[in-house]
Amino acid sequence: METPARYRELAAECLRLVSMAKTEEHRKILREMAQAWLKVAEESGRWCDTGSQAGGRSIEDVSCSSS
Repeated sequence: METPARYRELAAECLRLVSMAKTEEHRKILREMAQAWLKVAEESGRWCDTGSQAGGRSIEDVSCSSS
């Protein structure tokens, strides 16, 4: 599992690509992807901060460390 920082990097990459997109539709999709990555980063950070369990089961391989 990726870290919240990695998800934010992916969001930033989507936003960088917006400036290179050739159509408004592509720019819109990239912005939506960036928003989705930021939401995943927030959710992932929340999981890491609280030590929550998903579905009543602990996720053993989750890495919440920053890279």
